Amino acid sequence: MKRLILALLATIAPFSAHAGTYTFSTTSTSLTDLPHGTAVTWGLNDTTANTNSYNSLLASVKTAGTTITGATLTITNLYDWANNTTDPYDALFINILGGVNAGITSKQFSATDANTVNTSWSQVVDPFNSGNAYNTTLQATTALPFTNAQTGSLLNASTTAAGTPSGVTWSDPLGGSARSFNLVIQLSQANLSLLDTLLVGDPNSATPDVGFGFAGECHYYDSGISLSVTTAKVPDGSNTLVLLGVAMVTLAGIRRFKPRA
Repeated sequence: MKRLILALLATIAPFSAHAGTYTFSTTSTSLTDLPHGTAVTWGLNDTTANTNSYNSLLASVKTAGTTITGATLTITNLYDWANNTTDPYDALFINILGGVNAGITSKQFSATDANTVNTSWSQVVDPFNSGNAYNTTLQATTALPFTNAQTGSLLNASTTAAGTPSGVTWSDPLGGSARSFNLVIQLSQANLSLLDTLLVGDPNSATPDVGFGFAGECHYYDSGISLSVTTAKVPDGSNTLVLLGVAMVTLAGIRRFKPRA
C-alpha cells in the first residue's frame, strides 16, 4: 500500500514542481492619478521585487510544457470624478502589451475636453490599437513605445457598468471618491494566451518588455495596482495516461488491502 501511494506521489511531483505564483505591484503616481487623455505603460519590472518576480515568471514559462494558468489584476480604491451617466465618455482601457519600457512611462494623447462632460460613446477608442489619431500620437517619436494591441490584449471587467461598449475595460457607474472600490479583473483565456506568448517571446530577462497599458478618457484615481500570475506544468497525453494508470492501480490497492469488516 505504502509503495503504491509513494509511486503516485512520485509521478505527480514533477508536475507540481513547475507550478508557481508570481506577484507584481505598484503605487506609482502615474498610475494612481490617471488624467483625461493620458496613457501609461507599466513594464512589470519597475522595482527590485517586481524584477525578481518577472525573471522567475520568465524562467517558468520558458520551461517546456509550462504555461500560465491564471492571472488576476486588482486596482485598489478605484474611482472616477464623474460617472458613466453624467459623462458617457467615462472609459478606462487596460491592455496587455509587448515592447514597453521597463518601469512606468506616461504620455498624454489628447488634451481636449479635459474637464468637460462628453455626450457620446462614438469617439471613444482604445489608444493602444492602431489606426486612430490617439495611437499615432502615442507612438510618435520619443513618445510611448509599445507593440500595438493584439488579439486578447484588452482586459474586460465583469463589473463593467451596463451600457459600456465591449471595447472598454471599465466605466465608473458611481463616480466620486466616496464611492471607490476594488476592481478585480480575472484575465480571460485569450488574455492568458497572449501574456504567455509575449513572455515566451521575450528574449532577454535583463531588458524585459512585457507589461500593461492603462488609458483613461476621463480622470481616474486609485491607491495601487497589483497583478498575480500562476503557472503550471501541463502534462502531455502520454503523461496523463500514466497518471491515470497509477491512480487506478493505487485505488485498486487501497480496495484490496482495505480491512474486512
